[in-house]
Amino acid sequence: MLSLADLGIGNAMVYSMYKPLANENFSEVRTLINLMKKIYFFIGLGMAGMGIFVMPFIQTFIHGKQPDVNIYIVYSLFLLNTVSSYFFAYNRSLLIADQKNYQVVINDFVFATINSIVQIIILLVFKNFYFYLISTIFFTIIGNIFLSQKVSRNYSFLKEYKSVEITQKLKVQIKELTIGNLLGKIGTMFVTGTDNIFISGFVSLAAVGTYSNYLLVIASIQQVTLQLMYSVTGSIGNLIATESKGKAYKTFIRHNFINFTVLYFCASLMATLLNPFIFLWVGKEYIFSGVTVALIILNFLLRGYRLSSWVFIDALGLSWILRKKPLWESFINVIVSLFFLIVFKLGINGVLLGTSISSILVVNWWEPYAVIKHGMNKDFKDYLLITGKLFSVLALNFFILNIIKEILGGYTVIGFILLLGITLIISFACYYVFFNRCEEYNYVNILFKRGIGLIIRKKNR
Repeated sequence: MLSLADLGIGNAMVYSMYKPLANENFSEVRTLINLMKKIYFFIGLGMAGMGIFVMPFIQTFIHGKQPDVNIYIVYSLFLLNTVSSYFFAYNRSLLIADQKNYQVVINDFVFATINSIVQIIILLVFKNFYFYLISTIFFTIIGNIFLSQKVSRNYSFLKEYKSVEITQKLKVQIKELTIGNLLGKIGTMFVTGTDNIFISGFVSLAAVGTYSNYLLVIASIQQVTLQLMYSVTGSIGNLIATESKGKAYKTFIRHNFINFTVLYFCASLMATLLNPFIFLWVGKEYIFSGVTVALIILNFLLRGYRLSSWVFIDALGLSWILRKKPLWESFINVIVSLFFLIVFKLGINGVLLGTSISSILVVNWWEPYAVIKHGMNKDFKDYLLITGKLFSVLALNFFILNIIKEILGGYTVIGFILLLGITLIISFACYYVFFNRCEEYNYVNILFKRGIGLIIRKKNR
């Protein structure tokens, strides 16, 4: 629930800064930054007040064996870590809008790494959970201060230029984008939350535990792809503010192909290695059937393929147009999941099918449609044809890999390594045969060669 606390303000403000930054309208940028400071200050205070109000009732949410720590101290430390971040959030928004999200990522990575090392030392030497949590708070604050100082040094106009009055049009824009972003967050949380509730309520808690093992692997991959795809949001926002819609559409198709390429190889590896990995990691009793794993991978693909649309929705400021989407997604997800659970008794497969069907019927066409039709005034049919071709190749690759998997198994360490190598070879061969002549493939190839060249040059210095 804490992720809802900014009420969707962050993305709304980032979008509102694209154009003034591109046009060097620094007075308007400073106005937006000052507004963000005030909003996040009051959000931080509100979160602190709400957290303190809930504190006396924490005990009622804890069932079973009590942890060997003071839960009120632990809760207070978590609350402090969350609240402190809001007072620095505007710095991140400015860097993202100015195409410098990489600085935020590097900053977070460095301080998270230092924090992890310190926490390991704390657990080994002091064996104190309170010190462990205090370390997180300390490095969160230090990391945010470091980022804040960098912004102050590099954006002197925040002090040199005076704020201007926010126009009524801009106020309406921020309000609409905030509402759209908030509804999107609520919809995502609702779908994810109801899936776990349905599995625990209609299947078993054991199924939830087994499912969580698969989700742990998939969530790690999703986090990497999310960071990779979202890292260019600022650049895309700048491009949209300064270039033609034709160029923006071409960039969207390229971004979508890059996103698919990442998903293609990740999903191919999952198709052959996910069950063997779970087997080697936690044991045979925690493995799902092939059908269940296929549905898990399908949901991974459906969610992952939306990333390009998400990036361009933020860059184009389309969240208000899509405000009804999460309501329909949530409604269909609940109805279809309950239908499969109660009528067909499909268990966890029914829940996963409900999520897949709600994605296909609502979000997987609605989001790109909004980007292409409302954002770029282009024909949506071309996108559908491209998507059909991409997933047809992926389906063919899955078919070939499934035959190989049935032969090799991969449930030993040596078998796993062998299956890994064969999966990569077959997947790349299939990818190359069907895509090597398309413009997007050549673009990906150029980017890949540039990346390799950059790494080699750095090593030779």
